[in-house]
Amino acid sequence: MRSRLSISSQSADDWFCSFRIGDAFVMMDLDTVNRYIEDMEGKANDDVSAIQGMLGDSDRKLKALKAKLYGKFGKNINLEETPAE
Repeated sequence: MRSRLSISSQSADDWFCSFRIGDAFVMMDLDTVNRYIEDMEGKANDDVSAIQGMLGDSDRKLKALKAKLYGKFGKNINLEETPAE
């Protein structure tokens, strides 16, 4: 989700934001926007952690499969990545 923030003030203590969420602009006070951004950051961090966990699982499975294949075929196969030229 794309977000954009534009901050303006009516008075010294009154800070409002025109905050873009998707295709809509919403006027919110600065504290509400900060809480929303913190919540979105927390959710994004949770998503990153979940993806990293899945990546770790995939790496473990790949290593186990490589071990089985090397056990069966020995040095007759090469499963290692070669650097791109």
